[in-house]
Parts: sequence; structure tokens; C-alpha cells
Amino acid sequence: MFKKVLYPTDFSDVSKKALDYIKTLKDAGAKEVIVLHIIDEREIDHIAHLPEVSIDIEELEKKRKNMQKKKLGQ
Repeated sequence: MFKKVLYPTDFSDVSKKALDYIKTLKDAGAKEVIVLHIIDEREIDHIAHLPEVSIDIEELEKKRKNMQKKKLGQ
């Protein structure tokens, strides 16, 4: 069946119902679910006025590499 499933979501009630189907696909053999957070462009002005969030890209990359090593069993 499917190996990868794309789950675009805006975290609305309707998209949460779709999550039940994602769980069913997992039980049917899907190995990976890619979650894509969708933002309604009408909300962009609101988001643009939120306080800045600082992200340490290097630290994020280290965590990603560690997770990948664990996934590969290294």
C-alpha cells in the first residue's frame, strides 16, 4: 500500500477527523507520515505581528542527525 503519507493540516476540527484515517493507513502498513502545517493566508497579518521566536539552526540540525542515527540503529 502506501509507504509515505502527507497529512496537510490547519489543526481544525475537520483536519483532526482526517487524522483518524492516517492512523488507519499506519495500521495498513504506512511507514512514514509527513505533517504539513497549513496556514490560512488571511491569518498571515496576525502571525507577522507575533513576537519573534529564536531558533538555533545548528542545534536543530544536531538533533535531526541524532534522530537519524537512532533510526538507522547506529
